[in-house]
Amino acid sequence: MIFKKQFFIKTILVFIILVFSTGCVVSRDPAAEKIAMDKLKKENRIKNKQIYLSMGERTFDVNEITLMKALVSAFNNKNIAVKNIDKDIGFLSAEGRGFLSPEKQKEISIRKLAKLNKISNKNGYTWHNTPGNNIKMFSANFFSKGKNRTTVKVGVSQTVFGNASSTNHEMNPETLAAIYEELWRELDKSLFLLHTTQ
Repeated sequence: MIFKKQFFIKTILVFIILVFSTGCVVSRDPAAEKIAMDKLKKENRIKNKQIYLSMGERTFDVNEITLMKALVSAFNNKNIAVKNIDKDIGFLSAEGRGFLSPEKQKEISIRKLAKLNKISNKNGYTWHNTPGNNIKMFSANFFSKGKNRTTVKVGVSQTVFGNASSTNHEMNPETLAAIYEELWRELDKSLFLLHTTQ
């Protein structure tokens, strides 16, 4: 008799749990997720323009050639390959994987994934980090401001490689800001080393 009573109670508990758990399941809504992701991309695009305008340009008290040499050295220190240099028009392009330290990239990725998963988890999809699946591309334009004064504007973009094909993706604004901070720090170090070795 006690056994039947316990079995009955357990059966009711299991039934209640099933009712509540199925009531909590949200069906996947790809259309709603696309709207949310498009909104996030648009927000990132606007933030990235603001970051470029506030952080993408600096003026140094050196001539154009010295600044170019220092930037090449800064990219080399970060394992970024310089692809083109045109001293006549004051242009340089470079590309490579990474740039930020793995620790810094992981720290930013955790926050980025949390934001993406907030959008997607309720729709049945979970984002995961895939290290090294993107290439950062840099373009630098140099403008002489006098005998020993040069302004450099650096643009940064990325190509992300997925399973199907490579596509351009709007960069995470936190990543872009961190790249600029690291780039200017590395360029200052390169200029210091050039001055001390001359």
